[in-house]
Amino acid sequence: MTLPLSSLNANLNLMISGLKNHLLQIQKRGIDAAFIEQMHSLQQKISQTNHEQEILKGDLRKKTAELNQLVQESNLVYREAKKIVKLEIEQSLWVQFGIKDRK
Repeated sequence: MTLPLSSLNANLNLMISGLKNHLLQIQKRGIDAAFIEQMHSLQQKISQTNHEQEILKGDLRKKTAELNQLVQESNLVYREAKKIVKLEIEQSLWVQFGIKDRK
């Protein structure tokens, strides 16, 4: 099972701390300072990448709101134009405006 990012980060921090504190005892099993540094580097990269991702999510929310506003404005303008075309232009020519309505 995959841990949530916050849990993974906390677990990595605890593991790194524990490994550093007991390095002499675990070295005989193949874990050395380079291994611990690799783990620490990965933990830092995860934190940095997560931070960048959160910024991007915020930017995406802003762009989505901006896009929704533009779409809403476009729909209003389109409906107004369509209404005027239907009032002023002969029905047989509506297709030239992309209007497929019958009436």
